[in-house]
Amino acid sequence: MALGGSGGIAETCGDGIVDPGEQCDLGAANEISLALSVTQAGQSFSAAPLVRSGSSAAFYDYASFSSHTGFEALGASRIMLYLDRSTLLLSLAVFHGVDRDSTGEEQPLSHVQMLFSGLPETTTVEVSDDSDELLMTSSTTATGFWRFINNSDGGVLAGLPYPGDWKVTIEPSFIDGISTWTFLAGDGSLVNLDLSQPLTIEARSSHGSCRTDCTVPRCGDGVLDGGEICDDGRLSSSTCNTDCTSFD
Repeated sequence: MALGGSGGIAETCGDGIVDPGEQCDLGAANEISLALSVTQAGQSFSAAPLVRSGSSAAFYDYASFSSHTGFEALGASRIMLYLDRSTLLLSLAVFHGVDRDSTGEEQPLSHVQMLFSGLPETTTVEVSDDSDELLMTSSTTATGFWRFINNSDGGVLAGLPYPGDWKVTIEPSFIDGISTWTFLAGDGSLVNLDLSQPLTIEARSSHGSCRTDCTVPRCGDGVLDGGEICDDGRLSSSTCNTDCTSFD
């Protein structure tokens, strides 16, 4: 995602002097403060949630021991943020593999474990395929332990403050049956992740004064900055309120 600016970053951006073509320049204080971001192995990207009307449990659509989000795939693990636009409740969903009854594809015997740490104390388990597969182990940690064959498996952690200030770390162990791990972005695109590396999802409730490309964060620029609920770039089909704090 391009984070503002139309002509690239000027060579002088970051020197603390506002030069022609720059909107601002705070030098070393320039920063990108996204509302939600994912970082893994030193690489970061926007983690805008998938926005739908309805609860995260309804989106997960648990039935016949499987999730039915429409994003399941053979041998694939997905992780994503989901936002119920009617309640503005944010959730973290994970699901692995695919349901044979729904797709005809046969997910092999699979085994996945995940450790979630740094969870806000408001976090709860919204969906667990089986009662003992996804558990809160303390007020800020959770563990997922999934063994499955010919179906998908996973769960949902709900109650993440949004806007908020928190940083959740997910440590995965893909033992059998999963060959790809991806983050599912709000526009439906998939970002490939490293199967062997932990990742962090960070939320920020405010943005900086100047980005690293020397543009000023503002509502309507298409970048989901800290403190914003939504920002669709003020397109003609806009669904985001003009102050970027609610949906129309």
